[in-house]
Amino acid sequence: MLQVSGLTISFPNHPPVVNDLSFKLESGQRLGMLGLSGSGKSMTAMALLGMLPPKAHIEAGEAWSQPEKGPAVDLLKATENQWRTLRGRKISLVFQEPLTALNPVQHVGAQLLEAAHHLCPELTTAAARKQHIRAWLQKVELTEDRNRILNSYPHQLSGGQRQRLLIALALLGAPRLLIADEPTTALDTITEAGILRLLEKLRTELGTTTIYITHDLA
Repeated sequence: MLQVSGLTISFPNHPPVVNDLSFKLESGQRLGMLGLSGSGKSMTAMALLGMLPPKAHIEAGEAWSQPEKGPAVDLLKATENQWRTLRGRKISLVFQEPLTALNPVQHVGAQLLEAAHHLCPELTTAAARKQHIRAWLQKVELTEDRNRILNSYPHQLSGGQRQRLLIALALLGAPRLLIADEPTTALDTITEAGILRLLEKLRTELGTTTIYITHDLA
């Protein structure tokens, strides 16, 4: 499903931050990407999503993604038009810090509705999108007080609730590949275990291929 070969990323006048990285993933598999802070893990994720910082440069490499239908696409050379059909629908990212990934001045329900509008064109009515969102709250185990959660701002929710909402946002469009970038940062041990269990449960149920990025070997 995804084959990365010789990925090398650098910034001007600096050694490569990612140097000759290669890996292969079959559909439904999981991959752990482990490294110290600053070792290029998140930069790899950004490259696979076409979201590198402006000064970052891909010196070498290929990242071929094979869709269910049609020819394979080299993610490192995808155009912006291609990314509009890929991001969120074929490949998606759970960001590291929910408070910076979620809009602080908008209710989380509105953010989910906006994402469903863009990622799920088959849902042609607001009622269908709301039903889809509520189904996803169930899948990420936010089953209690859903109305309060949807009408809350991100800062009014717990860290675990925010992280589960980010997972729901990332999976709304039914992507085949999910990248989870340090999804348990700043969570307590019990909540962290719950998020890890949830990600594995969803991978098994949905058949989603998962890349899990962490600096924590345990």
